[in-house]
Amino acid sequence: MVTMTIVGFGGGFLLGLLYFFGLWYTVERLVKSRQPHIPLVLSIAVRFGLLFLGLYFVSAGDVVRLLAALLGVVAARLTVTQFVAYCGRSNSA
Repeated sequence: MVTMTIVGFGGGFLLGLLYFFGLWYTVERLVKSRQPHIPLVLSIAVRFGLLFLGLYFVSAGDVVRLLAALLGVVAARLTVTQFVAYCGRSNSA
């Protein structure tokens, strides 16, 4: 039980990293794009699709594992936010 909860958290964390770094990458590219609506829509579709499919497979129908995976996604959001803020500070100095 505990092992599968840890696996769920780890899977959610990796999915969250993929989702939020993908968001960061998309925002960085949209600034330079002439037609930002196309990459924006594609990015949203791909990121949501990968996140929801990943959560479906990581949870494997277990509510506790799904909650652990969602907690992992939140932890990844906090990690990526701190990373982006740190990169922004070191680039501006």
